[in-house]
Amino acid sequence: MLVKNLEKNNRAIPNQFVIADDNNCIFFQSYASTIIKIDYNKHTITIFPDYDYSNTTIKHRNHFLDEYGFNGISNTKSLEKAIKSGNYDTWVIRKAA
Repeated sequence: MLVKNLEKNNRAIPNQFVIADDNNCIFFQSYASTIIKIDYNKHTITIFPDYDYSNTTIKHRNHFLDEYGFNGISNTKSLEKAIKSGNYDTWVIRKAA
């Protein structure tokens, strides 16, 4: 497992983390809350309940999605549309309970 700070302009963003596990999954964590899980094996993106907790969380969530190749859902409107439809491109999008 690898944990690093999310970066912007080659600078670490405090309290915003990217976690890569041994199962080909990448997580975005803001403070102590998991926000997104990208599972490259299952082609799923899981959105956790705090995905829109604050403007800061939203800003960093959008940056994370953009950095990891999901710029088509890197804003709240397009992300919520994808959540509602259940997919984005060839990816399944679901909300965690």
